[in-house]
Amino acid sequence: MVAALSAQPADRWREVFETGDVGLLYQLGVVVGFDWPLWRRTTTVDVAGAPVSDAVRLATSIVRAERFGGPAPDLDMLKPILDRLRRWYETER
Repeated sequence: MVAALSAQPADRWREVFETGDVGLLYQLGVVVGFDWPLWRRTTTVDVAGAPVSDAVRLATSIVRAERFGGPAPDLDMLKPILDRLRRWYETER
């Protein structure tokens, strides 16, 4: 998962950090396939201190929940996730 994120172009990362565009999360591979409903019910994440893989899972669960009938994700919900992804992108990858 992390290797695939690392391979994404820098301009696309900058754009998602500047805009918070949910569509770009799909393009970057941040929205991944896994059993997100179960994960969301059974997992609590402090995204600021979480591994980047948990930030990806949390982003997926928020975006997919909206897609399948939940509330639309807004920047306030995604901001901590984007902050965590930015820190990973700029200092950890």
